[in-house]
Amino acid sequence: RIDANLNLRATIAPGADAKAVQVQIRIDPADLLLREEGDTFSGAVTFLIADRGASGPIGDPMLTGFPIHLTREQYVTAMKEGIPIAQAHAINDAIQKLRVIVLDQGSNIAGSLTIPASGN
Repeated sequence: RIDANLNLRATIAPGADAKAVQVQIRIDPADLLLREEGDTFSGAVTFLIADRGASGPIGDPMLTGFPIHLTREQYVTAMKEGIPIAQAHAINDAIQKLRVIVLDQGSNIAGSLTIPASGN
């Protein structure tokens, strides 16, 4: 069974300074096409974080590739907690929400969600 989208969770944490936040993304590995090779699981996702203001999109999002290489122990943990991706993201007062989109490069299945930029 292949679902139409990836299950994602995301949270915002304060960044290194007032002009940045730390976006914490967790992806359900059961939704990804991971290759099992002995005691390792590998794959890759591409993700973007897009800024949204009161009147719509702000600026151009940047695509980021994220290779996934998990040991069997990391895979077992990820099945419970999700695969973590942490990304520093510049922010300003005009940005109200962040749109997170993740694409599994193995299956071309995507998932997305929108979160408040302030983390409130």
